Amino acid sequence: MTLDSYYRPDSLCNTSWVQENLSNHSVVILEVDYDPETAYNEGHLPNAHLVWWKKDINDAQRRDILSKQQFEELMSRVGTTSDSELILYGDFNNWFAAFAFWVFDYYGHKKLKIMNGGRKKWEAERKEYTKSLPSPKNSSYHATPPNEGIRAYFSDVRRALESTQNHFGGC
Repeated sequence: MTLDSYYRPDSLCNTSWVQENLSNHSVVILEVDYDPETAYNEGHLPNAHLVWWKKDINDAQRRDILSKQQFEELMSRVGTTSDSELILYGDFNNWFAAFAFWVFDYYGHKKLKIMNGGRKKWEAERKEYTKSLPSPKNSSYHATPPNEGIRAYFSDVRRALESTQNHFGGC
């Protein structure tokens, strides 16, 4: 299956493209893992930064996604600017990379892609892994205000369900 056959092919890149761009300074590779102990720490793509789904994308205090300020701190920590092209991949068939994609899109990062096939495909193709950590390259990232148009809250879902039930006479 080619990337062109997907709904948003501009949101995907293949493993060969990533391999060719491992040293490209305008590309920032982020491995988004649920369990970095058995994934990232055992080996990852060269120059890939770890984004730990549970600690970096979620705010345990508020039981919500990270705030705009926390997002800016995360992006600054991995050396991202608004001009950086972010490539996300991860364990569990990119499940958490896809969640991070939505969060990053929510905070307005425009140049954003998921590596098609994720960690599993990279491994199946026997591409290079490393245990070396990328050099820290802090930046000063500034996010846009959240795009509430791509987020549904409980009240939105409830209202939609009630509208549907009223329209069809209930369930």
